[in-house]
Amino acid sequence: MTNWTRYYAGVGDRPNTLVLQALDSCLPSKRGTALDLGSGNFRDCLLLQRAGFKRIVAVDSSRDIPPVPVGIEYHQIPVEDYALTVESFDLIVSCNTLFFVPKEKVTRLFAEVHAALRPKGVFACNLLGERDGWVTCGGNDVSVFTSDDIPLICSCFSGMAEEEVGECEYDGSTVVGTRKHWHLRSIIYQKS
Repeated sequence: MTNWTRYYAGVGDRPNTLVLQALDSCLPSKRGTALDLGSGNFRDCLLLQRAGFKRIVAVDSSRDIPPVPVGIEYHQIPVEDYALTVESFDLIVSCNTLFFVPKEKVTRLFAEVHAALRPKGVFACNLLGERDGWVTCGGNDVSVFTSDDIPLICSCFSGMAEEEVGECEYDGSTVVGTRKHWHLRSIIYQKS
């Protein structure tokens, strides 16, 4: 069993809370096309299907995914290499994924995400903060975003109607049972 297989088994079909929050910001009339960058086991894609999205695109580089559910358009490619087209999505989510993308590619991706959102479209993601256990223990190749980075990120989303930037920090475990200190920053934006 690979680490990703263990991770998918650990999260099960529980949707990510950030996706639930993003759905609260997404108007029911704007539930046409959704993109999940880092779709993993498709748990959030299935939630988006149930929420009424007509087309769901899933992007993930893992080869250890379960079978692709009916109605999900899957692309096996690193999220930073997926070609986003202008004004093509009503919702874009990326949960627990951008940690593993080089920071300079993440900031480029933010500008592409902004262009790919339709008017009133919503983007939600989470990022690792500098006090996260994967950062402070060393040896992990992860991207870190400090509070000083947030204004730069926000500048990628000029013309957004609303923004919600959150931060949480707590001691807990990974889904595979490893003790860990979490430091996460979450971002939810709605385009004008």
